[in-house]
Amino acid sequence: MVHDQLKQQGKTTVWLAAQLGYTRESVYKIYRRSWMTTDLLIRISVILNYDFFAQVSEKINKNKYVAK
Repeated sequence: MVHDQLKQQGKTTVWLAAQLGYTRESVYKIYRRSWMTTDLLIRISVILNYDFFAQVSEKINKNKYVAK
């Protein structure tokens, strides 16, 4: 989700890394992970001015009644 939104905004991974104070390689590792802390997602949401939590909530609600 983060990488897709970054591309939609015409921004680069290098730009995001600089905003976070991370290396480019660290950001690529974030992309590959299936999880991230809420603190990091908040930081990225603020940086990109995009509510990733709304997307996560939508996914949760879609799967709310699916037995696992």
